Amino acid sequence: MLRHNMNQPGKYIEVIGLGGLGHMAVKFGKAFGLHVAVFSTSIAKKEEALNLLGADKIVVSSDQEQMMGLEKSLVFRVGTATGDHPFNPYMSLLKSFKRSQVKSNSVLQVFMQACNWFIAIKL
Repeated sequence: MLRHNMNQPGKYIEVIGLGGLGHMAVKFGKAFGLHVAVFSTSIAKKEEALNLLGADKIVVSSDQEQMMGLEKSLVFRVGTATGDHPFNPYMSLLKSFKRSQVKSNSVLQVFMQACNWFIAIKL
């Protein structure tokens, strides 16, 4: 996270997936003074994210209202979910994201799947 200048207190970060790596991303984010929003497919990890790890909020990614409420509000993204998930809904939450930067959703999706596969193999 330091390599990518994610140690800027007061900025907002989205952590996608709350497994082992997600736990570490939340802990480091809070240690760096960031506002941490955890994204999960269910509300089941709410207690863990908010009370145990200290995240500022949890967002159920399937709830369109919650997702729309955060559009263009986050600065950093840490994706730790290993399952197949859509990429664009999370990218639109970043302040600097422009749809024109993405030429093809399918190419971007294949790239992200390849990155997740490579990380899984490397671990």
